[in-house]
Amino acid sequence: MNNSKFYAVDSERGLHSVAIMIAENSQSFQSICEALDEMNVSCVFCSPVELKALVTAHDPILVLVDHEVIDGDGIDFCSELRNSLLDMQVPLVYLTNNEDPSEMVRAFEAGVSNIFVNSRCSELIDYLRQILESPNVPLAESVWDRGNILMVEDEDFVADALKIALIQQGHEVNRLADGSRMLSEVDRLQPDILLLDLNLPGRSGFELIAELKSSRRHRHIPIIVTSGQTDRDCVLKALRLGAEDYVRKPFDMAELSARIRNLVRIKSMHDLMKRSRIFWHDHDELTGLVNKSAMASQIRQRLVAGQSLALLIVDIDDFHRIDHGIGDKAGEVALIRVADCLNKTLPMASIIARIEGAKFAVVMKTTSRGRVELAADLIAKSLARPLYLGGQEVYLRASIGVCMAPSQATSFSGAFRCASLAVQEAAISGGRACFFDNAMDENRRIEMTLEKDILHAIERNEMRVVFQPKVDLESQMITGAEALLRWQHPKYGWISPLKMIPIAERNLAIIPIGKWVVRQACKFWLACDAIGRADMTVAINLSAKQFRDRNLVNDIMAILRQEDVPTSAIELEITESCSMENVDATQKTLTELKQLGFRLAVDDFGTGYSSLSYLTRFPIDTLKIDRSFVMNVPCDTAASAVAAGIVSLAKSLSLTCVAEGVETEQQLEFLRSLGCTTGQGYLFSKPLEMAQVLEKLRKDVSYQRMSA
Repeated sequence: MNNSKFYAVDSERGLHSVAIMIAENSQSFQSICEALDEMNVSCVFCSPVELKALVTAHDPILVLVDHEVIDGDGIDFCSELRNSLLDMQVPLVYLTNNEDPSEMVRAFEAGVSNIFVNSRCSELIDYLRQILESPNVPLAESVWDRGNILMVEDEDFVADALKIALIQQGHEVNRLADGSRMLSEVDRLQPDILLLDLNLPGRSGFELIAELKSSRRHRHIPIIVTSGQTDRDCVLKALRLGAEDYVRKPFDMAELSARIRNLVRIKSMHDLMKRSRIFWHDHDELTGLVNKSAMASQIRQRLVAGQSLALLIVDIDDFHRIDHGIGDKAGEVALIRVADCLNKTLPMASIIARIEGAKFAVVMKTTSRGRVELAADLIAKSLARPLYLGGQEVYLRASIGVCMAPSQATSFSGAFRCASLAVQEAAISGGRACFFDNAMDENRRIEMTLEKDILHAIERNEMRVVFQPKVDLESQMITGAEALLRWQHPKYGWISPLKMIPIAERNLAIIPIGKWVVRQACKFWLACDAIGRADMTVAINLSAKQFRDRNLVNDIMAILRQEDVPTSAIELEITESCSMENVDATQKTLTELKQLGFRLAVDDFGTGYSSLSYLTRFPIDTLKIDRSFVMNVPCDTAASAVAAGIVSLAKSLSLTCVAEGVETEQQLEFLRSLGCTTGQGYLFSKPLEMAQVLEKLRKDVSYQRMSA
């Protein structure tokens, strides 16, 4: 390290302590060294690489880290260092020029013992004197480390031992013997920490964790679970419900005290920031993350300074299904959990922000595409863990768009625009992360053209409906068909339904297009009836926007009356996520359709928001196994188990089960062995024109498999 010194430990001078420093030999450090010398403390300067060996060799009284000499994020370095120093209980002091409260909180969460600003070295010297003069007093002896603790513990001897030890450390302690009055006492005492035993008389500790964390007023109170239950599932359940820590009984008091101290310190810093109007000017009130304005300011400063960065926009897919399906409070809890997830998963991130709604942003100081891909993968895996909201298990998925600056954009607005285009592309492709490229600008221009042209696609004869046969898996006779919409644009050719449907929904073209599809399906059934196949059913997919249309039932019935088609000939398909957006409204609409005689199916079953209870509430006739499961059977154990579970569920509820995407003989045989009765896919037939399906029906022979 340039201009650094090494002060050897001189036993002849009687030095009784060593301070190890990772720092430049600046003027402020000269003052610190002189003060330490007066206190008979020897100083050892070293590089980050030398640190661990020197700590082991010298058993220092303190380690001092200057953020300016760390190659990368200084707080990340401190986190790694704290993990290696944990057994030695060595105070770790961090020097920085950054007085941002959120950065200070992040440092404390990383295990830093104290933080000082480089320009105010006198405060550090006073702190060092305090440590030296009282070497046996734990470092956590400041007002930041003494807290108001509410203990919920039914075992008297455990409660008494805990209370004595905690009071001796300066904490204020209140105790409840059961959880019946916990929320009222939390409201009255406003504790800094909740020590909660899981095995309580009256109410489960898990219930109490969930209730506290769903309270907007009290959700920021840290919970340390104390329990004799040691199995992994129990620990994970407590942490997933929102507990900050889990300590197994019988516990080590020194360890528990350290955990309490750290959480009290973090809580104190959070409380200080909450009282700051400046903090809330720059932060999101719900999650505590920085807001878009503050993030924009920081990105602008970094770009002006010539720093490189990656901006990731993380958009939670179909988040409205939680707000509509469970309730606003559940949505708020989910957003808080997403924020916590990002904070815990991405210590390498320099900024984590909530932009709006269910959209977040992450800024990383990196030019490495590999590091960004790793971060995106960590986000996806972390969000894949289930959340428990309103007594239900919820899974979240995210679309992630990435812009690398300044190589792809030199301003915040440019970077944000590029990342936004990338996240749209990620949502369309279904991938976890999508990096911006220049082709996306062209894609956006094309999309704007398509949004305009789709309004006139029917009158210009660009739309058509094809029909994919459904077959009986035993006889392989055609039993029905699914109507599939196709759009051939005169300039851009065939437009994928994955792109077409969202465009049609955005500009409400989906409503007239949906009516047109119903009419085409009616014409197909009438043609089937004319050749003696009135037993055929035609399945029609309803998009979320169509299903929420208040005129849906009247519009469909008007078309069927005009075409003289019975309702029993039509099967209406809705996706699983669509059905859960507003359960009560969904039940009402489905019941009305069922009473009119329509068959009803749940499409893509198993891929969305799963709540099996709704199957008993909704008048469903058919479950369709999503092709993502079928394509991997029987080789993939997990996919096979899901497929088997859906078939078994359908049987138990007396529902028809349809497997989508059947393409191989192995898949067919596996599905037959499960007892699945109906399938569709390229093993039997690709989607066909109406005339082609009718030709096969006329032959009235066993359905012959056709190549795509």
